[in-house]
Amino acid sequence: MTDAKAVGPRKHHYVPQFYLRGFVDEKGKLLVTDRASEKVFRTNPANVAAQRDFNTIEGKDPHAVEKALSEFEGKVAPALERIKQTKSLSNAEDRNALMNLICSLAIRNPRQRATINDFTAEVMQMMLEMAVATKERWDSQVAQMKAEGVWDQKENISFEDMQTFVKEKNYTIGLKQDFNIEVEIKQHDRLLQHISARKWQMITAKQDSGGFVTTDVPVTLRWSDDKDHGMFGPGFGVASTTVLFPISRDICLLGRFEGEEDTIKGDLFTVGRINSEIISNTRNQVYSRDHKFNYMRPFPQEIGSGSTLIQDKNFLNAGRSETRKIVPLRTN
Repeated sequence: MTDAKAVGPRKHHYVPQFYLRGFVDEKGKLLVTDRASEKVFRTNPANVAAQRDFNTIEGKDPHAVEKALSEFEGKVAPALERIKQTKSLSNAEDRNALMNLICSLAIRNPRQRATINDFTAEVMQMMLEMAVATKERWDSQVAQMKAEGVWDQKENISFEDMQTFVKEKNYTIGLKQDFNIEVEIKQHDRLLQHISARKWQMITAKQDSGGFVTTDVPVTLRWSDDKDHGMFGPGFGVASTTVLFPISRDICLLGRFEGEEDTIKGDLFTVGRINSEIISNTRNQVYSRDHKFNYMRPFPQEIGSGSTLIQDKNFLNAGRSETRKIVPLRTN
């Protein structure tokens, strides 16, 4: 496994570099507002939104997924450029490529993986606690494992010892990365149906608006109504929801099941409101061409400047109290 890893790239981007180039300056660099370090700096797209061995799997070819993604991105990149140039989704092949990119970015990111892992670990912990709830239940579990040949006959673990072990939780429940990648692959086609079914509005930023930003989680899903939905978060297949996806400093896509497709120009306030939603979805980093972008602060809806985002307490505190939720693909 170690030798196999050495022959391939170890630094894997979960946000493609070709996508991030839509937000670079004339020197090809991004302005990065990093919430974790509370710093702002310029760097190349190659240096951000990447994680070591993020797509590595076990098996004969640990780099199979990374190779497949590279091939996929090679097809999507020119399609994205044509869409930016024409400011249109009329080309069916280019549109389909873009919808697949949105799906990939929505599913495959560190936040989503961590959330799924946490949720799965909680379920497994509950199952363990149920297994040792009574001695009779534990004996039944042991008998079943012996029958299946997965119980080491040399082990002599008493019910009392096992119950104490589970209750004290002096262990970590971990999942192989292959599990996460398999989940992402299985979810893609189903999510693609929901994404493709939306009506996509293209918003072009006016010259004096400051332009759009993007983040290390570029696809933003939000409720589009003012109703109280209680404990239920929005789903990609649910009505009255909005998907925001900036494709460059000048263009942002807005997808809903309701309404019609059209192209509109966004003024400072429109772009600022959209940027505030995009920024609210940040994991750690906001990417922009420069510090001249604008965003909408909370009540009383004051316009904030990108140059002061790193001092914005709401922005900084959101990162410290992040609530993880699995993005549901539910349809009702």
